[in-house]
Amino acid sequence: AGGWRCSTPHVLGQLPTIVLFSIMGSLMTAFVIARTSMLFHELGLHSFGGWRENFALGAVLSATEPMAAMATFTKVNLERDRPWLVALIFGESAVNTGIAILYLGVLNNMDEQPQAKILAQEMVVKFIGSMCFGCVCGLALSGPMVMAKFKGEASSEVFYIIFIPYLLYSVANEMFLSGTIACLFAGMVIRLICSAYFSESGFRTTGGFLESWAGFAGALIFVLCGASVAFIRMEHFGFCLMGLSLCVITRALVVTVCGATSNLVRICSNAREKEIISWKDMTVMSLSGTRGGITLLMAFWIDPRWCGQEAKTRIVT
Repeated sequence: AGGWRCSTPHVLGQLPTIVLFSIMGSLMTAFVIARTSMLFHELGLHSFGGWRENFALGAVLSATEPMAAMATFTKVNLERDRPWLVALIFGESAVNTGIAILYLGVLNNMDEQPQAKILAQEMVVKFIGSMCFGCVCGLALSGPMVMAKFKGEASSEVFYIIFIPYLLYSVANEMFLSGTIACLFAGMVIRLICSAYFSESGFRTTGGFLESWAGFAGALIFVLCGASVAFIRMEHFGFCLMGLSLCVITRALVVTVCGATSNLVRICSNAREKEIISWKDMTVMSLSGTRGGITLLMAFWIDPRWCGQEAKTRIVT
């Protein structure tokens, strides 16, 4: 839904900045949270101090999900006034989530304590592989749509577009790639190629269905996260406050550092003033980087065989 909905030209225009925020930002978030959590362990504030367990916590808390922010942007017409900012926030979140999932997958699948160099190599290979896989599949799956000439058959057009991400996500995961990143880039390619072959009603119906389904899934995620509060143990309450504080602080830190780096590159390349990320834009980006259902789901994905059930319970909480 995200790859289909997003404005491809604006996303491609912001792609270097999106990659900077998503890759550098997610790794920086994971590292700061992990090191801070290890420091809190040394102070006796929680029970697990292993390198791997704390970096798993960092990976889980590094995934952002701006569903509520995107809904707010639509209501205030930010997509019309500052489409590049919306594309940057959405693109960063989509790629960031895929990076966080890849990061956690690498931690889960390693037999020994991971080394930073090995982690970085695995992340780069899987990210590039997922992106290329999505683009290639997008091109391949656009062919049948063009040759079938569904134009005028809105139901067939909608069914075909909705069927693709489920198939693509499953295949990418079986290949140990990121289904999220693959679906994002495939959706962008398919929309770019197939939109000219859609009927007006089919294009409108497909976009409306995907947007409605994404909105329903987002609302369900918030209900799930709200209901999970009831399962918080009082002895874990301090750890929960620590996690919440780290999410807010690291998000502001990451946006400031990555925003300043991006602005420096833009200034050196003689970018126009309106393309510079202002402090107001950075504030919007900081507030839009919330955590949601994917964070909770990733916490359940942690393998207790190496993490330990107690540490996993605290992270899930």
